[in-house]
Amino acid sequence: MSGEQVSPYVGSRPFEASDRPLFFGRTRESDDVRNLWLSNRLLVLYGRTGVGKTSLVQAGVLPDITASGARYRTDFLPIGRLPAPNATLRPDPDGPNPYVFRLLSFWRPGATPAQLAQMTLPEFLSEVPATVDGDGLPLPLLVAIDQFERVFSDDPGNAEHVEQFLDQLARATERVKRLRVLISIRSDHVSSLLRHEARIGSHYRARYELHSLDAPSALAAVAAPVRRVGREFAPGVAERMVTHLRTTRVTSSVGEVTDISASRIEPVHLQVACAGLWRSLPSGTTVITAEFLRNRGTVEESLRRFCTESVDEVAARFHYRPIDVWAWLARTFLHHQGRSSAAYQGVALTGGLPNAVALAFESRRVLRSEVRFGSRWFELAHEALARAIHDTARQWTDPTEPDVDSTAFGYLRQAQAAFAEGREDLMKAYALEAVRLSLVSLPEIRREAISFLAQTGHRRAKTGRRRTGALDELTLAVRLLPADIAAKVDLARALRELGQAQGALAMLSAALIVAPDNVEALLERGLLHASRGADREARADLHAAIRLDPEVAERADVRGALARTDRPA
Repeated sequence: MSGEQVSPYVGSRPFEASDRPLFFGRTRESDDVRNLWLSNRLLVLYGRTGVGKTSLVQAGVLPDITASGARYRTDFLPIGRLPAPNATLRPDPDGPNPYVFRLLSFWRPGATPAQLAQMTLPEFLSEVPATVDGDGLPLPLLVAIDQFERVFSDDPGNAEHVEQFLDQLARATERVKRLRVLISIRSDHVSSLLRHEARIGSHYRARYELHSLDAPSALAAVAAPVRRVGREFAPGVAERMVTHLRTTRVTSSVGEVTDISASRIEPVHLQVACAGLWRSLPSGTTVITAEFLRNRGTVEESLRRFCTESVDEVAARFHYRPIDVWAWLARTFLHHQGRSSAAYQGVALTGGLPNAVALAFESRRVLRSEVRFGSRWFELAHEALARAIHDTARQWTDPTEPDVDSTAFGYLRQAQAAFAEGREDLMKAYALEAVRLSLVSLPEIRREAISFLAQTGHRRAKTGRRRTGALDELTLAVRLLPADIAAKVDLARALRELGQAQGALAMLSAALIVAPDNVEALLERGLLHASRGADREARADLHAAIRLDPEVAERADVRGALARTDRPA
């Protein structure tokens, strides 16, 4: 094996500044981003998960600016990253802003938590010592904030902290004229940032979309790093590697196998495949010949190993058996012929497992997500992973083992697939059947099915395709569960989220007539009253819920509502 020499490929992790000598295929993008960053107060760098935004900034743009003797002289701060989603649940209203605190911990690593808690972004950035050029003018101060989508995907209880953070960032760019902010964000969250861009960047702002690698760039990323470490590909072999990475093998409904060539390659999958090839080389190899590709075997085996490592990590983190995670990936993201398919993110579940599992696979570049029809949908990050998952899941799956809750959830999956294909009548029939079958003992599936019905009905109403929208489906669903209080609360919550407050209040009041001591119904109605400014009614419901279950007083949304409504008359 080639263990005596460090791999020239980084695998699934992002490139770092120290990897700059091995970073190829992004020269034009690095130049474009550098120039836009230097000339604008705000640059929004956006692209899909796994497209290489972090790598571009860390190994492409910053080294060209910060290296000794660089053409462009600037001041700069370390790249900052925001807290992971849900890392700040139940924030302390009187504590430090978690987003500001996290950024300052990157920019001033020697400060104590108490010191950081007292700082604001405008104050800190205005106090960063300025270097001056030959004319005595201060140099630009470069600031990069990675994974900015976390601001818009965190717990709703942090909404006030989000607004405070964005306001501080805007005031910083206004006060510190030399400040140049780069925000790196996923494509599907750019719309959330839109309304804040003008106040952060004023008239001096730009956007740059980063795409996957085209064939020439991918060839440079494959071949050039090997030359850097004194080895080389035989003529035509690196090109064949790129062709393999661009090619996806699909099976039709009648069993015909076809190879489809894509125009672009995901950088993370190129790195994974090349790192796998490197590991397979015998010790002492100086020329990588065609036999090492083994008729696509090395590429596919690398992707299979990549998926296996990701499954093992996620299964251990969430305490699942790997066999169950493989089965989930296969049934949720593959058609029966082995092609990829999309899965809807519900209230708490994606494909029957918690949403956090899908997000974990997204962070590992196995899945990616985007907003479609107003909701988030997950799919495989690259079609090439479908074969690896299909083959490995088939080896793991025990056909004699029962599929727990398969009937109710199976109907819900079929409803989601039908909606994605535009088959709305079939979608409604499947979703209603999922509600009916989950009434007795499957509250999570029931809630997912109810929420899905409400969301899809509401979206159709908003687009003018059905005037009554969600109410048709919800009215029909209520008939299926006349005595189920938890289901009524779920329906009310779905209505509230859709802006149909009167319908939600009616549903909750009906539930509380039957079960006046139901804590969830009291909380939901109290929060709804608080959001509508009905302080007296809100206090009555929330305090009643707290008397029945004192622990709910610690919930961030309850504390926030009480703080707003517990005022002297």
